[in-house]
Amino acid sequence: MVDLLAPVITENQLLIVNDTNILLQHLQGLRKLREMAERTVVKMTFLIPQIVLTELHHFSDPELEVVARKNREYIQVLKNKGTGLVIETPQDSEQANSLYESKFNDDKILKCCLLMKKRGKDVVLFSDDHMLLIKARIYSLKAFQRRTLP
Repeated sequence: MVDLLAPVITENQLLIVNDTNILLQHLQGLRKLREMAERTVVKMTFLIPQIVLTELHHFSDPELEVVARKNREYIQVLKNKGTGLVIETPQDSEQANSLYESKFNDDKILKCCLLMKKRGKDVVLFSDDHMLLIKARIYSLKAFQRRTLP
């Protein structure tokens, strides 16, 4: 299988995989992290899994819909600028989902991380979901919460 992210993610780069809750609750924190990444020696690329995009499009709560729309706009702006943001491809999503069987969206995010790690990427999961963080650590993935940021 061809690694479609290979030209985007080079050696000595962290691949930050974002959970939906980070985008919904901590967009400002993500912006700070992105700005911080531009000033560090270690380069960071932010990956948005397909399931996160799907979740951002399906909110019935009016307040969450407003926040989700702002996130979709921010993602589009970053994508248009070509600034260290990649979206998981449908092919990668399909391959990740074949790693193990699961019914939960959080597991799709976890499988995205595992696929990238399997491909040799230095993956870090960014989430405030306690159970997802525990699962990540079970699979020896690096993971952090919003409150651990400066």
